[in-house]
Amino acid sequence: MDLLLLAHLVADGNQDAKASSAPVWATWVPAVITLLGSLVVAWWSGRKVDKQTEISKQGAPPELLRYKEWLEASEKYKGLVNFENVDALSIASEEYREIEASRKLAFEIAIWERKVLAVCPNIQAQKRMVQIPVSKINEISNPDISGEIALDIDSYFRPVISETLWLIVPFIYFSPFIFISGFSGPSIIFSLFAIALVLPAFYSIIPNHNNGTLEANFYTRKMRVGFLEEKYKQQGEIYNSSSLKTYDYWEKWCMVEGLRYSTIFDEWADYVHCPWADKGWFKRKWHKVWCYFCPGHYVRRSLKGKTKVLWGSYKDDKLNGNLKEKIKLKKKFGETLAEFLKKLELE
Repeated sequence: MDLLLLAHLVADGNQDAKASSAPVWATWVPAVITLLGSLVVAWWSGRKVDKQTEISKQGAPPELLRYKEWLEASEKYKGLVNFENVDALSIASEEYREIEASRKLAFEIAIWERKVLAVCPNIQAQKRMVQIPVSKINEISNPDISGEIALDIDSYFRPVISETLWLIVPFIYFSPFIFISGFSGPSIIFSLFAIALVLPAFYSIIPNHNNGTLEANFYTRKMRVGFLEEKYKQQGEIYNSSSLKTYDYWEKWCMVEGLRYSTIFDEWADYVHCPWADKGWFKRKWHKVWCYFCPGHYVRRSLKGKTKVLWGSYKDDKLNGNLKEKIKLKKKFGETLAEFLKKLELE
């Protein structure tokens, strides 16, 4: 829509524009096409992530460069003080101890960065994964399996607050139609319908895609489980997924958003359980539409133990932690409570 023309229409009080609905409908069609085009562009950009990632891997990771700098600093310091005995130098010089500590820290982060680049193909997810605190990297890379491993709120990549600005886009696209048409009934209905139609995409799908939130959660969990399996193997034991305690709220959030994300990005359906899998054409479309608008309905039913498959959970069951065990306990508690209440009624 030409904003200059809109300004002239509002300033001049052009009655012809209000009287005729034809120009209004004429502006709706290109606006909808433009909006759909932007969604297609976002979808297509996701298809090119793998290729872009391969190009990005050709350069040296920044943490590896930082490690090399500290290594050079350590060697130069030894040359300056003319002290080749590293152990004695570590005791005598606090400055050298600080240099060595920084070098080791940079080395650990460089290893983590390299593993992230090797495992995760999504550039946006890579950026978030390499930025996690060093303490969290140590927690993931060197898990303590002597007790239960509980995932806290910081174990999840959460939505970025700034991405809520995407919510403004549908209103910018469709709200002007209401003013142009003089607040006519059809224009209001159309605008509200159009906003409701695209709101889930701008509220959830596009922000998650731009930030790689779901991918970051998936690949970090995959790496965590890999380290756990290795640790258990060193102890001569087999990894049991129930030993990984999930955080209820954010685990449910990942399931809900994963289902909605899969309605647009088919490749994500390879990682999570979707209700339209192995269904006919009509049922596939039906479930996709419902998961686009109301994915929480499917997830809530699953978390209550009402479905055989946990919709939205990872297909690799090792990544779901103790999710199934918690659902079984809740279901058993509900059944026990129901039996107890029945006995009270009979008495």
